[in-house]
Amino acid sequence: MRLEIITFYEVCDAYLKQKSVSDDPQAKMTTTEVLVTALAAWFFGSNLRMACGILAESGVVVQMLSESCFCRRRQRITPEEWQGPRSFTPRRCNEQA
Repeated sequence: MRLEIITFYEVCDAYLKQKSVSDDPQAKMTTTEVLVTALAAWFFGSNLRMACGILAESGVVVQMLSESCFCRRRQRITPEEWQGPRSFTPRRCNEQA
């Protein structure tokens, strides 16, 4: 699972760089980290809390936001930014989001 998440992180990061998406320098989590965390929840039966905990403990996401801050940050991601990464996820995950 860790390999899949790291691979997905690299794909998301490359996609967002290609789209010229830049993060605020003061942001605690990058857009890539937010996308990966939200989509990694699929590995945990759509349990976002578990995904956040595992990614923070394993060091994939260095500084995890609180649940409410994470949800607000996730809502700021535009549909265009979600489009590319969601195309690489299994169909079941795309139908739930």
